[in-house]
Amino acid sequence: MEAYLEFTSAKDFLDYFLPHNENNHFDETHIFRGQQNSNWELIPSLYRKPCSIGKYFVTSFEFFEKNFHIFYGDKRLNNIFGSSPDNVKLRAFKMYCFEKILLNEFIKSANKLNFHLLGAEKAIDIKYVFDSDISQMVKPLELDQDYSKSHITGMPDVIVPEPYVALAQHHGIPTKLLDFTVNPLAALFFASQNTGDEEEEEIAVYSTSLKDYYFDSSYIYYDRSKRDSSLCGMHGILRVPNSHNEYLYKQGGIFLYPKYPYSFFLEYGRYPNLEDHGKMINTYNGKENSSIRMYTLPGTEKPKLRKLLKRWGITKSSLMPTLDNVVQDLKADFLTKQDFHPYNY
Repeated sequence: MEAYLEFTSAKDFLDYFLPHNENNHFDETHIFRGQQNSNWELIPSLYRKPCSIGKYFVTSFEFFEKNFHIFYGDKRLNNIFGSSPDNVKLRAFKMYCFEKILLNEFIKSANKLNFHLLGAEKAIDIKYVFDSDISQMVKPLELDQDYSKSHITGMPDVIVPEPYVALAQHHGIPTKLLDFTVNPLAALFFASQNTGDEEEEEIAVYSTSLKDYYFDSSYIYYDRSKRDSSLCGMHGILRVPNSHNEYLYKQGGIFLYPKYPYSFFLEYGRYPNLEDHGKMINTYNGKENSSIRMYTLPGTEKPKLRKLLKRWGITKSSLMPTLDNVVQDLKADFLTKQDFHPYNY
């Protein structure tokens, strides 16, 4: 089956993803992701280029980088990572710390308002966690306070995200999670949302099978003699209980995440995207066909696609059930009826 299919009409696009269509070869293991621009990479928001995660978080990360010595001190960091400002290991560790700080602040703020976050019953002690992590990263040759005789052994990867990370992402915190859904029509809906330029942005929907993510690479990854650097692109699965988030329940939400993002960064100088996982799976299984498939539609077809999806009961308020979204759907519906006005009757 082809890894890329291009559609020109909203009707054909929708029909392809409907359950009764035997030509799509989807089964119960397939999950889907919709993106409003086919040029966007399949990479979590935390690891995207700074312009993609919002001005607030860009500013926060820049501030964090400038003041990173507050956490450890320049001497200690230089002894561990070296003094070069372009040191890849130090850059990876900064991103790792920034990720933890964002989630920690989210947890603390939610706790103050008495919100229960599954998997985060108490706030993280940042200093303790960092000290623990850095101890795992370095192998002391001679114990001393500044790690002056140590060397880097690796990055603290393979941390399985807790369910609260999905909630943080839902509310705008950049995380290592990549949103998917078991409902292809939900993916079509998110791809069809208006970004302000209907004509120029070709939309994309991706499909992949969960069977390609039930893959235990640890016995290879930790055995250096058998290790293949491509295994750093491995992704895992995060399922969140339906009772924890009504939106995720309505959307059929499920998440993929890179298992070894920082080791991958040390190896390749960038963070992994989902296509790296697909390439790794194909190499390991000896396949030529991609395990991740892409389907595109011209942006000019988005209004038609939204109208067709509404007939199937897929709207903003059905996927994100609030009264505000009910009103948003009503506004969108009335805007399409340009001749409608109560004074005309």
